[in-house]
Amino acid sequence: MKRTLLLLMLTASLFFSGRAAAQDPYSVTLFDQVIYYGMYQATVNEPVQDGMLRMKNWCYTKKLTQEQLNAFGDDLKVVVTLNALCDNYDRIGNVNMVMVPKGATDYNYDTATRIEIGRFITPFMNTNVQPNEVPYEFQVDHLTKIFHDNGITNMYDLWIEFEVYGYQGGPGQGGAAVEIPGCAGRS
Repeated sequence: MKRTLLLLMLTASLFFSGRAAAQDPYSVTLFDQVIYYGMYQATVNEPVQDGMLRMKNWCYTKKLTQEQLNAFGDDLKVVVTLNALCDNYDRIGNVNMVMVPKGATDYNYDTATRIEIGRFITPFMNTNVQPNEVPYEFQVDHLTKIFHDNGITNMYDLWIEFEVYGYQGGPGQGGAAVEIPGCAGRS
């Protein structure tokens, strides 16, 4: 049985790893140390990693290559690790698979066809207090059938979205910007 592991880490990192052939492990990093920005602010214009798009301050996306899709086996796990920065309240986050017309270099966030892979609620976190990271795991073997379905992959490219909604607050608004040392001025 082929085994594959999809890992996502937040501040954030996203990895796919596991078994490709027989017992050969397979691993690919999609997102690594991604920083999420305030959900109520205008979308920031900070650089992103190669091949990654920032759809919103709370959403990053990256297309899976055909090579990556072919390497996934029958066993797929998503592991998300969130690291605290400057949002000290609990927030919702999720990982989605987005089906985008073949060959497109981006897509419309509001009209995209997506399948939610996993959903999580962040804990109340303080970047200055340990532990400052939280892992989540989702077993998503059912996605491998989509990854290997030529009827789907001939029509669509498959993208992975990683969303974490956050708010850093500000003067007169509370939140980490005024409640956690070192977070003033962050968006």
